[in-house]
Amino acid sequence: MLAVAAAFGPVAVTRAGIAVALATAVLGCVFAWRELFAAERGHARSTLEASRRHGAQLREERGRNAAVVSELGARVQRASAVVADQRATLGALRDEVVALEDDRTLLRADLRQRDAVISVLRGTVRAQHREISTLEEQLRGRDAYDPSEVRHLPRRVRAELEATALQPEALDRQMLGTAFPVAVLSNYEEDRRPA
Repeated sequence: MLAVAAAFGPVAVTRAGIAVALATAVLGCVFAWRELFAAERGHARSTLEASRRHGAQLREERGRNAAVVSELGARVQRASAVVADQRATLGALRDEVVALEDDRTLLRADLRQRDAVISVLRGTVRAQHREISTLEEQLRGRDAYDPSEVRHLPRRVRAELEATALQPEALDRQMLGTAFPVAVLSNYEEDRRPA
């Protein structure tokens, strides 16, 4: 209002009004600048505080990430050690499988050879069974005791055998060979005996 009155009043009042208006404008600018500087400082403070909080959060996050990365690295190392052990075990098992396959091949060849031997032996046993059966049938067909086949030893040989029977070590193979010849000889003493 004072400015409206100074605009329509005398020159001195107008000048005083202009001075008041200028002072008011300057004071308004000063207060506005002060408010602006305070707002800028407050904004800078809040931005700086936000930046510090963000930096602290980033440092904390970086620390957690470093712990996670180190744990993952340790796990990878442990897994690598397990993989290396498993590869060594796998290589040993492969070698063992190859050795076992070689053994299996040898055992199969040995089994085939033994099967062939068993087949031959079975054939031999069958042939011997047939031969035994044939011989048993022949024995059944003959009398068990045929007195015409019994031969007496000559008296001289019988006396020598009775004398050496008391001393078995005195018998030797040559004497037994002469006493029991392979071929059955006729008993001529029986034939010469008077009837």
